[in-house]
Amino acid sequence: MERVRHLDKPHQISPHLYVVLAEIPHVRNANAYLVKGEENILIDCGNKEGSERLRKNLNQLDIDFPNVHHVVATHEHYDHINGFNEIKKANPDVKFYIHKTGKKAVETGNKNRTAVIVYDPDGTRNLSFDPIKVNKKNLLRDGQILELGEHVFSVDHTPGHSKASISLRAEIDDAIYNFVGDTYKGHANKKIGSNFKEWRESLTKMSKMDFDYLLNGHEWVTGLPITRQQFLKDITQFAAMWNPWWSLPQEDE
Repeated sequence: MERVRHLDKPHQISPHLYVVLAEIPHVRNANAYLVKGEENILIDCGNKEGSERLRKNLNQLDIDFPNVHHVVATHEHYDHINGFNEIKKANPDVKFYIHKTGKKAVETGNKNRTAVIVYDPDGTRNLSFDPIKVNKKNLLRDGQILELGEHVFSVDHTPGHSKASISLRAEIDDAIYNFVGDTYKGHANKKIGSNFKEWRESLTKMSKMDFDYLLNGHEWVTGLPITRQQFLKDITQFAAMWNPWWSLPQEDE
């Protein structure tokens, strides 16, 4: 297997915004972003195997799991949120947010919808998704304004990569950042909830949004943040949105 490089210290994007988990090439963990403030927010948190690395990186910012107040999921997939329960063990009061269409998938641990099948297609690795109980108050909807501490996020439902994919925008340190998970450069397979018609519509929707920079789910830190101009250039060729480490889309259900 190709040697994986893991992020071993926080990568600062702006005074209150950091990448705190990343790997290249992508194996099993997505990027996690910290918005630091009176209430600390994680946008995605990686999977359980990456939780100790995530914790060590947070510790370098004088933050530990008990100091994480909110975890917002960009979507329902294993590599993005399967580590949440490790945070919850240390902080039972941490709040978890996901688009309402992802509730059933994460509460049941469905292996297709949570994309476990991508990482363990034949079941030989015995991977599973640890179910997450979601408070109804924390189910996100299209067009919602989400206030977390001093930060205000605009939530837009942007399905296509998955059913529960969202675009999450906030002004942080005088720039507007758009956290989009795998809607930009994500894997495509109908078994995990991919739908190409919806995906094209979501990219068009995103192209009309007001933001300065985009932060996605599987970009190494040297490529971040991605400018709005680069995003607009990339989406002119939809097929180029798929990351090279993934196979072409599968049409079977």
